[in-house]
Amino acid sequence: MVDVAFLFPGQGSQQPGMGNELLADPELSALCDECSAFCGVDLRRLLTVAGDEELRLTQNAQPCLLYTSDAADDLTR
Repeated sequence: MVDVAFLFPGQGSQQPGMGNELLADPELSALCDECSAFCGVDLRRLLTVAGDEELRLTQNAQPCLLYTSDAADDLTR
């Protein structure tokens, strides 16, 4: 049996502009749009122009962290 662990960045690791580089990639930009539509949150705005205070809100931080984790993982494949 193989042990598996999944590690994700936690609340507090978000920062303003955290999606700028990821959203420059057309595929990851399209993924952002899909995620935004699915969760009903404007991730593109949150990932590019939202301030620190707005990003600290759990309802904003969590979808942003999930997207950036998944998108960064896609970049490494």
